Amino acid sequence: MKAVFEWVAVLTGDVVDSRKLGPLFSLESEWERAFAALTPFSPEGPVRWEVFRGDSFQALILPEFAFRVALFLRAWMRAQTFGHPTDVRIGMGLGSIDAGFARMAHGRGAAFERSGKALDHLGKGRLAFDVGSEAPSLWFSQLGTAADAIVRKWDALDAQLWLGRWPHIHTQTSLAEQLGITQSAVSQRMLSAQFDGLEALCALYPPMLRCYLAIP
Repeated sequence: MKAVFEWVAVLTGDVVDSRKLGPLFSLESEWERAFAALTPFSPEGPVRWEVFRGDSFQALILPEFAFRVALFLRAWMRAQTFGHPTDVRIGMGLGSIDAGFARMAHGRGAAFERSGKALDHLGKGRLAFDVGSEAPSLWFSQLGTAADAIVRKWDALDAQLWLGRWPHIHTQTSLAEQLGITQSAVSQRMLSAQFDGLEALCALYPPMLRCYLAIP
């Protein structure tokens, strides 16, 4: 009998307009740095992730952190300053997976299937969910749409400030020192970038898991 993880989030994503990136920019190197910061939010120690087709990736994340991780990955790419605005499309599948696979490409289970389906049907959006039922999938995806209305407007500095809030929390003073701007500029940036609105959406996600999917 196969061992099964009952609830896991599989994130399948690709970089928007990756062909416009400069020749010196290494996507795999950026993903390696990004996922290294996410180890505490993996179901199996270091985050299981894999790059395929050059600009696409898959990762396994604990479901309770998956929404913030998706925002983190978008912010990570938007924070890079290499002359072209970059973003990530992510399809998130929540469900079971079979244990014991060596590579992400060999992963099996509902979460893998739903993640790929969510990405395939994403259209012009940036984040969609498939949780196995039509109505809850729509409600979770609307959460992603609301978040996208905020994140899509960020420039690189806005994204860097968001990365300073999670997974490691920095004060406005320390962020100002790191970025070479004043504390008042940090405060104004956070206000105009609608960080409070995005935090409110993040706060909705855990009770939605409990209510619609019975994930503790």
